[in-house]
Amino acid sequence: MQWKGYTASPQLWGKKTREAIYPKLIEWSNRKHGRLTYRTTQLLTDHGCFGSFLFKIGKKENPVCSHCGEGIDNADHTIGECIEWAEEREALREKIGADLGLPALVSSILDSRETWDAFAAFAEQVMRRKEEMERTRQQEEDNAAAPRRHSDGASDS
Repeated sequence: MQWKGYTASPQLWGKKTREAIYPKLIEWSNRKHGRLTYRTTQLLTDHGCFGSFLFKIGKKENPVCSHCGEGIDNADHTIGECIEWAEEREALREKIGADLGLPALVSSILDSRETWDAFAAFAEQVMRRKEEMERTRQQEEDNAAAPRRHSDGASDS
């Protein structure tokens, strides 16, 4: 089929996502449960409120995790490593299992509504908090860069 060649193209973005979903494409397409949301899509595609993505698009000075400072902030780090999300991760592991790598995660969420819902809950909780924290970081950065006004209306710039 023509689409098989297209999806295998190394020039396409999302190689990790394609490699995780492609072996399960029939199951993915025919599933009766689970709905992709803005936040589940961020975790599945690695495009969203992650230091690596924000760095790539010029919104952050470096890709290091702002929450733990212990590595490159991407979906893998958020799901499986960052200590900031340990409580949420433990709740996810209780439903899905120990392996939170993308291929295993995709297989697990396709298994049942319960596992999909656990992943969706993790995505909502964690990504919402990451977005709130990123907005705060950007506001603080903007405030620090803004010229200060004196009571007489003059500015420092």
